[in-house]
Amino acid sequence: MPTPVSSNSAPIMPHVENAADGPPHPAQVVTVPPVYIEGNAGSRHPGVTQLVNAHDAAAATQNCQQQGRSAVVGTVPMGAAVLGTLAAAASGPLGIAAGLLTLFGASIYEGKELRSYYECKTE
Repeated sequence: MPTPVSSNSAPIMPHVENAADGPPHPAQVVTVPPVYIEGNAGSRHPGVTQLVNAHDAAAATQNCQQQGRSAVVGTVPMGAAVLGTLAAAASGPLGIAAGLLTLFGASIYEGKELRSYYECKTE
């Protein structure tokens, strides 16, 4: 692990040029190496705690996106089961019963997907 570096100097602000001086200059690209924080930085700098909380909230949102996608994709079997039930109605009572069983199974699957998404959102 790299040696931690500490600085008590004020941040450096770039010089802002007047827009009337000419065309805007392209933005400079700066690559910053990873920063490692050791100890309790939150007691000295409360902004660090806010940054960590924002990161945790973003990670939680990202995890719920997967459950949301699964719930949306789960609507496809529901549509197929409804169409299958309607098509089976033409073949008589046995076809209707088979279609309703298929619809029941698809609704259980979709219910599980929606429940998973709901639990993720309420955590």
